[in-house]
Amino acid sequence: MKYFVFSDAHGDYDALMKAVAEYGYEEGNAFHTLISCGDNFGRAETGKGSKGIYDYLTSSVHKNAPICLTGNHELILRKILFRRSLSEIDVLNGEDRTVYSFLGKNPETDTLSPYDLKKLGHGEVMDWLLNLPYYFETENHLFLHGFLPFDTENLRFITENLSDVGEEIWQKACWSKTPLMIMKFEHDYLGGLDKTVVFGHWHNAELRERFDKTVDEQNLHSIWRNDKLKLCGLDCCTVVSHRIEMLVVEA
Repeated sequence: MKYFVFSDAHGDYDALMKAVAEYGYEEGNAFHTLISCGDNFGRAETGKGSKGIYDYLTSSVHKNAPICLTGNHELILRKILFRRSLSEIDVLNGEDRTVYSFLGKNPETDTLSPYDLKKLGHGEVMDWLLNLPYYFETENHLFLHGFLPFDTENLRFITENLSDVGEEIWQKACWSKTPLMIMKFEHDYLGGLDKTVVFGHWHNAELRERFDKTVDEQNLHSIWRNDKLKLCGLDCCTVVSHRIEMLVVEA
């Protein structure tokens, strides 16, 4: 199986479609599977926007259903639909654009009502959000959104029996302050894990600034790798770069 992995599309439908074509993902190929490491919606709406990305990821056109993981923006959208209102922070995070996109409304001219959010919250979108896994793993890779779940009581990363990790811990992992987690990870796992940890959430430009001795301005937002620690960051800051890069791995 060949996996095509991306993260943090943030509603940029055009960037995702460009990446699909560029990296050679074929929907009808039985040996191709698409993986999203979360944060599919909000902020960078282009073309068909968040609704277009959702429709694509859930479409029957794929021979193998895409594997979609939970990101912090999926958690934000869940909360919005549960309480049927948008907070100031939600708007700051760009989730008002997500809601407008799903409802087919124009943010410049249309208004949202609690009924709109109730209707959206009682539909297939909410069912999809509630059933997204937090991680996916192959023999050589572990895919998730923010970073590894962290046991705050014992001050250690949870690297085994991930299926037993509780919802609260996984949600915190989706909101990880990834650079700080990497620093802790480097201290505890100098040679990394047996598997490469692949994540999104934190802009690769900042990871380069913090952890790389040299920064290539031309490739500032491209995939970030730390071979020593077996880490791979996928957040290409699509909101600014309008680009999505994919990690292609075979298993």
